[in-house]
Amino acid sequence: MLTDTIERKARKARKDRFFSAVLAVLAFPLITAASPAPHVRPESAETQALVRDAARRSPLVRALIDRLDQSDVVAYIRFARFTDPLLEGRVGWLSQAGGRRYVVIELSGGRLWPVQIATLAHELQHAVEIAGAPAIVDTRTLADHYGRIGMRTSHTQGLETFETRAAIAMGAQARREIMTGTVRTTEEE
Repeated sequence: MLTDTIERKARKARKDRFFSAVLAVLAFPLITAASPAPHVRPESAETQALVRDAARRSPLVRALIDRLDQSDVVAYIRFARFTDPLLEGRVGWLSQAGGRRYVVIELSGGRLWPVQIATLAHELQHAVEIAGAPAIVDTRTLADHYGRIGMRTSHTQGLETFETRAAIAMGAQARREIMTGTVRTTEEE
């Protein structure tokens, strides 16, 4: 009788574990679909704080992040040291894999926080421009695209740099938002 009870409990425990495993497997796609990985990925605690603060203080930055989250472009954010002291930031091509295109946004470290937020908005606009151009799949097609939509700012030692009016405008708008105190309310989030 005791052996019978132990065997029944063991069978019930196995059945419960089996159904829990099946439920976990069936629920996993729902969980991951409800919370996809963000497409703006800060690489450090400092860049994470910058992105979080910029999204909180600038509706424009929040909108640019939202647009990237709906695209196939993933943008890594990091601070960098540039040899050109006037360079505030840049976007570079990383790769294409698994249905995603990867870029890196590098921001000049050691700048004032409002300058870094404005630069982040500027570079996020470039990432959105890349997201809107599915033909961009490598550095050559990136340069070709910006040769058509942008203005060449330099061409030295095989390195071409470009600028767009939209990115300039986004940086200026973000700067105005954070300097005038425009902040999203919880109702808008």
